[in-house]
Amino acid sequence: MNISIKTDLFLQLQPNPVAPPPPAPPRLPTYECPICTEPLVEQATATSCGHLFCEDCITAAIHLQTKCPICRRKVTSRQINRIYFPLEASSSMQPTFECPICMGPLVEQMATRCGHIFCEGCIRDVVGFHAEQCPICRRKVVHRELNRIYFPTCN
Repeated sequence: MNISIKTDLFLQLQPNPVAPPPPAPPRLPTYECPICTEPLVEQATATSCGHLFCEDCITAAIHLQTKCPICRRKVTSRQINRIYFPLEASSSMQPTFECPICMGPLVEQMATRCGHIFCEGCIRDVVGFHAEQCPICRRKVVHRELNRIYFPTCN
């Protein structure tokens, strides 16, 4: 009887093994405006040459000189389009970079005139075979208005 008391005291004095902390969730990519280096989420705009900027930044840059700040291609204010990143359901501020058609990662991303982003193959298939409509907003989409876009630096 005396032995079990000592064993119980011994077990109580032993430090509890500490479980390792759970791994951190993977960071979602964030893209920055090449001009102001702020994250592109709400005010993303694409030029006709496919570069993404904040709307205010590219508007000011085009006002100063009618060239894309990245590739120096001629760009006018009529050649910039608002871009809508697909957003994660759990957080309205975290863009997901998956194609809404194939649900896979964006491959050779293309933007429609209405600003929605898809894989090039996916949107060309939809526009070519099914209907000339954006799968998100149902606005008219034609092949010549599809714009290849290039995501800026990822953090």
